[in-house]
Amino acid sequence: MKKNVIKRKQMILLAVHLYMFLSTLIITIMGVTAGAGAGQDGDKMKGLGYFRAFTMDSNILAGLVSLAIAVMIAINIYKKQEKMPYTLVLLQSIAATAVGLTFVVAATFLAPKQILAGESYFVTFSGDMFFFHFLNPLLAIGAFILGDKDYLFGSKEILFGLIPPMIYSVVYACCVVYAKVWEDFYGFTFGGKTYTIVPVSLVIYMISYLIGLLLIKLKNFGKTIKSFRK
Repeated sequence: MKKNVIKRKQMILLAVHLYMFLSTLIITIMGVTAGAGAGQDGDKMKGLGYFRAFTMDSNILAGLVSLAIAVMIAINIYKKQEKMPYTLVLLQSIAATAVGLTFVVAATFLAPKQILAGESYFVTFSGDMFFFHFLNPLLAIGAFILGDKDYLFGSKEILFGLIPPMIYSVVYACCVVYAKVWEDFYGFTFGGKTYTIVPVSLVIYMISYLIGLLLIKLKNFGKTIKSFRK
């Protein structure tokens, strides 16, 4: 009975991770060739410009990590085992934190901006951005929390989750404020107030840390329950 439950869980997670990879691949190809489309704040992004947004970058990271996890799950099903390398689970934590940040920023910053512009709050979650701002982030978060339970994560792993937003904030600041080769499509300078980049970045790091903390607390809670049942 227990083996059947484990296999059923593995099959569900395999389906989720394959969906995340394939949907990300399809949406990215469509975005690069046709533009970001509905729901993306700012001008339509095409070609290499498509990768300027953290929304796309975080979802692509999550999609690639999902592919690696899907391969590992398939191997586990074939070998009738339940093993996941620590490094892969750590990458999943980083990716889940990144897309969690994407969802939070879209829900609390980008969507309200649409209202101020006379649009609907839900424009930010329409079209292709329904997947990248909403569905895929939630699936990535759920798959991380309900996935592998072999490792107890702590503050070290939470800090690893800050790497993507830190790298992106530096690139964004350089391209928007200093080199001025990008428009401020996220509106983090609030109409040209370049000094706001630093406090906005610090707030984003704090939000990322809190997201990572919450995800790891929820995952560790499941690990504790599993150990108690044993």
